[in-house]
Amino acid sequence: MNYKIEIFHKDGVFDAEGEKVKSDIRDLGISGIKKVKTEQLYIINGNLTDKEIETVCKELLIDSVVQEYRIVDFQTITSHTQTESDIYSIEVFYKKGVTDAVGESTLKAIKDMGIENVNSVRTGRKYLLIGSLAESDLGKIATRILANTVVQEYKIS
Repeated sequence: MNYKIEIFHKDGVFDAEGEKVKSDIRDLGISGIKKVKTEQLYIINGNLTDKEIETVCKELLIDSVVQEYRIVDFQTITSHTQTESDIYSIEVFYKKGVTDAVGESTLKAIKDMGIENVNSVRTGRKYLLIGSLAESDLGKIATRILANTVVQEYKIS
């Protein structure tokens, strides 16, 4: 089973990376962005119990003082529904075959915790862009700021 874990800042915690991305978007000459929120993404493939996946999140992946998490079971996802037209999501992951050093070290750490039923871990970033943007602007932001398309792939929703 694949689990998607999204790690994000608690309300009121400053998102320095989000502010940097917002500034970079403005430097590209694209206006209309009100805010950028960032998230760390982990795709964990394995046969874990609910307790094991919760333990991984709480004891390994988050800093509970400033971060929260949500676990998404891929088998329950049918499609991404966007509730507001001015919120865009861009997810960036390494392409298949490219070494994901953070994913490999996370896999080792999970096994060191005594959780053996994990096959692989992939890591990525999610950027939530809040504001008015043209479709062409989203592609430009993804390829010029967020993803190195030689080694990374991205998905816009």
